[in-house]
Amino acid sequence: KGGIKMGKTLEDLKEICKQTNTSYSGIEFLLKYYQESLHWSLNKAIAYVIELFENDTIDSIKVLGKDGKEI
Repeated sequence: KGGIKMGKTLEDLKEICKQTNTSYSGIEFLLKYYQESLHWSLNKAIAYVIELFENDTIDSIKVLGKDGKEI
């Protein structure tokens, strides 16, 4: 995606969320899932979620939240 600089920190991830109009609370849910269910480190989870943005997979896994809005 043009113009999105990809890093591997939590701040980078927050910035990517802003740039792509993605709810950070939904991303926090993914990070928590990867850490608690898969026992990944926070850094590994962040790197993986950023990869989901890089390869556009995040668009396929956005789900509706309880308020009916996309995460």
